[in-house]
Amino acid sequence: MFENFYGNRPVAEALWQVLQSGRIPQTLLLAAPRGVGKATLARRFAARLLGDAGKIEQDDLSLPHNVAYLLEREKWPAERRNEDPFMLASHPDFVTFAPDGPLRQISIQQMRLLKECAQYKPLRGAFRIFLIDQLDRANEQAANSLLKTLEEPPEHLILIATAENLYELLPTIRSRSVIFHLGPLSEQEM
Repeated sequence: MFENFYGNRPVAEALWQVLQSGRIPQTLLLAAPRGVGKATLARRFAARLLGDAGKIEQDDLSLPHNVAYLLEREKWPAERRNEDPFMLASHPDFVTFAPDGPLRQISIQQMRLLKECAQYKPLRGAFRIFLIDQLDRANEQAANSLLKTLEEPPEHLILIATAENLYELLPTIRSRSVIFHLGPLSEQEM
């Protein structure tokens, strides 16, 4: 199944079945408490679709070089962050958008960049996959901007979003997503 992913076996199996069926929803939403492995599972899912797991894993926000980069970006003035929206793209067809800045929000600039990048065809395979980590941290403008992409996504685009609190998302975002609920890890799973 998904290598080195522990816990939430029913959800992992359901996602595995999605892969096996070949009928991939265009928008998946992984909802769970903090620290359960939502983004990890999203990257493992993407790696199965795209291959080259090593490059995709480089986008893990908990890696020391990414933590250092995020901390450095927090010192940037808002104008500089607006000119250079935060994203990670170690694999040519996999892009991670994550909260940025002192408020740790998904910004309108990031969603505009997502919309622009969504139009590009995949370089290697059949899909481009965008991970929006902590979509529940999107400000209102960003969430509304994302809706335009969700309403008419290009055929080659798969969006995977993670959220701790589904109710912080616009109802229209929830309704356009296939939602997978992950639970807290048991002591045995840790």
